[in-house]
Amino acid sequence: MAEKLNVGATGQLRPNVNDNCHVLRQSLRTFADLVDLVDSAADNFGVDLQKRPTASDEQRYHDAPFERY
Repeated sequence: MAEKLNVGATGQLRPNVNDNCHVLRQSLRTFADLVDLVDSAADNFGVDLQKRPTASDEQRYHDAPFERY
């Protein structure tokens, strides 16, 4: 499981999923910015995008509860 990285104040990394919408609109200018934002969101969920999921990760995904809307 990945270490949760986005636990500090907003604006420490640009762009960061913890930033407000106005800051995100200003900071998303390149594809690299978008990748950084996705990586930030993944960090909040405890997912390390630099490594592939293991078989146990896949099983946890399939066994996770879900809510119908």
